[in-house]
Amino acid sequence: MTVDNLHLLAGAYALDALPLDERAFFERHLATCETCCEEVVGYLHTAAAMGMAVRRLAPASLRARVMAEVERTRQPSPLHRRSRTPAGGPHQLVAVAGLLAAALVSLAAVAFSVLESRQPPAMSPEFVAVAETVRLDAPDGVHAKLLYSVDRDEGYLVATGLDPLGPDRDYQLWVLHDGAPVPAGVFDAEADTVVPVDASLRDAEGLAVTAEPAGGVPEPTGTVLLSAAMATGSPSDGGPSR
Repeated sequence: MTVDNLHLLAGAYALDALPLDERAFFERHLATCETCCEEVVGYLHTAAAMGMAVRRLAPASLRARVMAEVERTRQPSPLHRRSRTPAGGPHQLVAVAGLLAAALVSLAAVAFSVLESRQPPAMSPEFVAVAETVRLDAPDGVHAKLLYSVDRDEGYLVATGLDPLGPDRDYQLWVLHDGAPVPAGVFDAEADTVVPVDASLRDAEGLAVTAEPAGGVPEPTGTVLLSAAMATGSPSDGGPSR
């Protein structure tokens, strides 16, 4: 398989659609290919945004109904567990099947809620369609970029390879305005870090990331770890320059 063909696997890898052997092979390639890292992150966030747009959570009342059914349903004794058909016959089998289906739906809703809470902030498809990109200067092994839209005054830092900090430290994001750093959010390092920029990007001159005490500080005290110069302008100036 050529390197060009390997690049084509980024989408399938992001959707967990590769066989185990191809997945392991691609992950070895991923460790050395910045292009594929960026493509995988992009596919992950696009998939997350699409999923968030159509998601439907189970109603809160579902769990109560399922637990009520569990309380009302008589459990078979161990002596009956070898029987192919429940003691009550086909009608009880249908009832048990319905109960199991309801329980599975409830468990799926709980699992989705847990996964949703762990997901990075989703970029909307509308944002992704108009976003500009700025690559950040970063140490070896770290890849970071800013996706932003001046018209929407919205931006996200996307990074891979950041080392986790201790419990008493956080990464802090800064946006530079008139030469002064403005706090723009704190975050922890994850495999795929996505951080919404919590400050205006209009007329911003740059972006930086430092390591600071947990919870963040009003002014940076740590060494600049990631940085980028920007010339975003403003919507009235015709938007961001590339």
